[in-house]
Amino acid sequence: MERTIYWNKERGSRAPLDDLLGIATENYSVGVREMASRLCLNVAFASASENLARTAQLSISRSALQELVEREGRRAGRAISDGRYGPDWTVADCMDQTLITGLDGVMVPL
Repeated sequence: MERTIYWNKERGSRAPLDDLLGIATENYSVGVREMASRLCLNVAFASASENLARTAQLSISRSALQELVEREGRRAGRAISDGRYGPDWTVADCMDQTLITGLDGVMVPL
């Protein structure tokens, strides 16, 4: 992958690809952060670090992985408390509709 970095005196450096990859303010892309968080759901950070290296060829130390996942957890917590996470509809939008409440295909009329 090749990155073009632009620079000028007033604004400093800018790498548009970093914004696209989600690494402008973070060391890891959005995809890597999600993958790391998912791997750490059910195993210790050390095991998750080994699994990440084996499956995705990403070498992230146990402590760096722990910091990354905890930071993502705090970010998700803030998004939930700020109301930025959740459905983009209200109960008023479901007046004469059926709402699917599970992944098993059962439809429950409300």
